[in-house]
Amino acid sequence: MRVYFDLCFEEYDLYNKKMIDDDMWATWEGGMKFAFSKPAFIQAWDIIKLDTEYNEGFNKLVEYCR
Repeated sequence: MRVYFDLCFEEYDLYNKKMIDDDMWATWEGGMKFAFSKPAFIQAWDIIKLDTEYNEGFNKLVEYCR
């Protein structure tokens, strides 16, 4: 799951740097929201966030989707 969170953060970062368009981001964000709402991902996030640093915006996105 750590690899998935890292991938999602990279996608989030690309969007914020305007390196992907809004349509692509909407697709990726929808997938993230779906995944992040699942109990296994919620449990994994609670562990991963203890020893991994993402930026505040990404942290808020994950927390919002829980």
